[in-house]
Amino acid sequence: MYRELFFMYLIVTGVDMQGRMLFPPGRASLWRLGFGTPVNENDNSLSCGGLKHRWEVNNGRCGVCGDPWDSIPRDHEQGGKFYSDVTSAIFEAGKPATFSLDISNANGGYFEFRVCVKDNTTAEVSQKCLDEGQLEFLNHGLRFTEVVEGLNEVQVLLSEKLICESCLLQWKYTTVNIVTVGSNV
Repeated sequence: MYRELFFMYLIVTGVDMQGRMLFPPGRASLWRLGFGTPVNENDNSLSCGGLKHRWEVNNGRCGVCGDPWDSIPRDHEQGGKFYSDVTSAIFEAGKPATFSLDISNANGGYFEFRVCVKDNTTAEVSQKCLDEGQLEFLNHGLRFTEVVEGLNEVQVLLSEKLICESCLLQWKYTTVNIVTVGSNV
């Protein structure tokens, strides 16, 4: 017997990374999988506007989807040119979920995932809500550190309490070649 299912919209943020979520696909990459969303050729490099811009202009702040903090509207958030209200995957609460990430420029570091319940589709998601919903990796704790170039498949644990019609998933990839930055998804 299945428990309620929850939907996830994926948002991705990173720091000097080159990678994308293949499953579930992120907002920036939905077009690659035939969802009919706007094309974002830079879907593998959402980096908050770059290191210099993030820290010198935005005091380290980053949009929850990896866009520069000072861009309004932010490209991947509600009102932005790559935003869509598309469900990219459905998962079962209380079960592990496998996520696939394609890393084209592995810089070591680690992955993190966070989730925020977004049942009110008009409300914006805050980083605070996402931070309260950090997911744990199966056998890896809160950070997955075995990042390799190419395909990375990771399993995260989904709480039985995580039940919603729509949730937002945030992937953060923090690389080791940037010492001062801790970052999307």
